[in-house]
Amino acid sequence: MRLFQSTVITFVSNVVRLFIGMAAGVFIARALGPVGRGEYNLALLVGTFLVFMMDLGFSSAVSYFVSSGKFSSDQMLKNSFWASWILGVAGLLLFLLMEHVGMAEVLLGKFAMTPSVMTVLIFLPAAFFQLYFNVLLLGEGRMLVYNLVPIVAQFAVVTTIGIQYFRSSLTVNWVVFLYLMGNVVSIFVMLLFRRNFFSALMTPFFTWKEIKTILKFSVPAHLGAVIQFLNFRLDSFIVNFYLGVGAVGIYTLSGSFAELLWMISRPIGTILMPKVAASGSATTLGDVVFRSSSLAFFATLVVSIALAVVAPWAIPLVYGAKFQGSVTPLLLLLPGATIFCYTNVQACYLTGIGKPQINTAVSGISLIATVGLDLWLIPRIGVNGAAIASTVSYTLSSVLTVYQASKLSKVPLYAAFRLPRKEEFRLVLDGLSFLTGLVRR
Repeated sequence: MRLFQSTVITFVSNVVRLFIGMAAGVFIARALGPVGRGEYNLALLVGTFLVFMMDLGFSSAVSYFVSSGKFSSDQMLKNSFWASWILGVAGLLLFLLMEHVGMAEVLLGKFAMTPSVMTVLIFLPAAFFQLYFNVLLLGEGRMLVYNLVPIVAQFAVVTTIGIQYFRSSLTVNWVVFLYLMGNVVSIFVMLLFRRNFFSALMTPFFTWKEIKTILKFSVPAHLGAVIQFLNFRLDSFIVNFYLGVGAVGIYTLSGSFAELLWMISRPIGTILMPKVAASGSATTLGDVVFRSSSLAFFATLVVSIALAVVAPWAIPLVYGAKFQGSVTPLLLLLPGATIFCYTNVQACYLTGIGKPQINTAVSGISLIATVGLDLWLIPRIGVNGAAIASTVSYTLSSVLTVYQASKLSKVPLYAAFRLPRKEEFRLVLDGLSFLTGLVRR
């Protein structure tokens, strides 16, 4: 399947999952309110944090080494299965250590050892294996299965959440459990497309030499990913520390809407990264990267303006009046989220030319700005301060990334802000034409 067609299918899959996720979000917000939604988000954030910390970049290594043919799919599947159990238990022990020294209480307050958090910890091995199994499909180029599995699992979870909502029996613990069961459903669906799973478990374990080869690839990239994750999510813990879990529910709703804008730029970056890497030069596709950045920015800007117009009345109407407080943080986040599309595209370019350390440095600088502004602004102006801090950080990240990309590609800075040309619009029309063909089939 051609790269462009695969990307279109992935984009459509993301849109479908977006609407399914929004339906779940409405059920959860209306049933739990800001406090319950905040507790739910903090519990899941614990799991996401532990997966990010313990992964060591192995998820990216699975896809890379399988797609490059350096390891067989069966061998990677077996080692991923056992790595999931090891890392899951290690994540559990790490959290218990954090709880013992008081760090968990600082981040989560009285919600540090709730049943919902304990459920997340128990499901950690499934979360790891679902992640590795999914990226294995990506590495094999099985794009239809890769995109179908999350939709099936998410639809099953949302259907169950909807049933519980209308039965008036939806609680925080139930929602967390059902969300995590989505990982289990994904695994079972993927196993339907991998009938040789048990025979794959008979393949050899990695040798120590092979493990070192994998870690040499994965660990440097992992550092940048962890820093970027903290840049995106640490503010939720800081909001909880100063303002309480109800404010987390308000703020994370606005953040989830702002991040919808990245559905445009992230697929573009995904397309460009392997092309840049294959070109073997920092300058060959430099103009293409900057033109793509420009297209992503202006498309994102249109969506951002539309969201700013609709959100003030749509959020309280759909999610309930209790979430009226999410509107202002969202409006403050939109400028930064829009500008951050440059980072989403050009950071992939920097990785493609073998300069991931630049992304790590930019992420580190942005994280310092985020935390500093959070600690200053959140106690003074609440969740609006967190939104302002994120917008400043996103803008700083994009400025630094575009500057470095311009320097290495030798493309002038202003090229990132040019209006899209006819060729870019033709690419969009080709994508729409391809989608129409899929629907007619």
